[in-house]
Amino acid sequence: AAEYSVAASEARWRPLASALNDAIADERFVIEAFAPDKLEDAILSRQLDFVLTEPGLQILMAHRIGLSAPLATLIDEQSSAYGGVIFTRQDSPLSNLQDLQDQRIAVMASNSFAGYQAQAYEFSLANLNLKTFAIIDTVGWPESRVIDEVLHKRADAGFLRTGALEELIAQGQLQASDIRILNKQRLPGYAYAASTHLYPQLAFSALPHVD
Repeated sequence: AAEYSVAASEARWRPLASALNDAIADERFVIEAFAPDKLEDAILSRQLDFVLTEPGLQILMAHRIGLSAPLATLIDEQSSAYGGVIFTRQDSPLSNLQDLQDQRIAVMASNSFAGYQAQAYEFSLANLNLKTFAIIDTVGWPESRVIDEVLHKRADAGFLRTGALEELIAQGQLQASDIRILNKQRLPGYAYAASTHLYPQLAFSALPHVD
C-alpha cells in the first residue's frame, strides 16, 4: 500500500513466518516490522536474524556490520525491479532536471533508496550535486505527504518510489491529470512511470551471527 504502517507490513509478511515454520520444524520464525527510520537501528543492534530491506540499506549494512549478500530479492505481482520517480504539478513550468536548480523538492527521507538516493544518482549522472543544486525538504512518512507538499505548492517537485503515484491514483487520493513526470524513462513492459534506472527490489539477507 502507498501508506506505510507497521501493522500493515506485519500482516503482509505474517504468512512468510507460517510457511517457514511449517518447512523448518526445529526453528521458530517470527515476523517483526519496523518503521522505515527504525530498521537501521534494529539491524545495528542485532535484534534480527534475517532482514528484508531496500538495496541501499542492504549495501550499507553489508559494509558496516557484514550483512550477507542477498539470499533472495523480492518479485511482486508487477515486477522484480523498482526505482524512483520525480514529479511536479501539471501546471508547473519545470520540464527537466536542470530546471530544478534552486527549487524546493519534497522527499520522505534522504536515506530512502527509491525515494531519494536513486534520484540523486540521476542528478550525478548529469554532473549535478543534488544537495547543493536544489533545496531538499524532508517531510517524512507517509508518502502522501510528498504529494501534498507538491500539490499545495509548498514544494516545486517531489521524489517517490516507482508505483507510489499509481497506487494513490488507484485509491482515488490523486488525479493523474494533477501531476507530470520529469526525466521520464522509456522502459517497455514496466508497469510504472520511472525517472531513474531500475534496481532489484527488497533484498533478503542474513545477519553475520546466523549460522
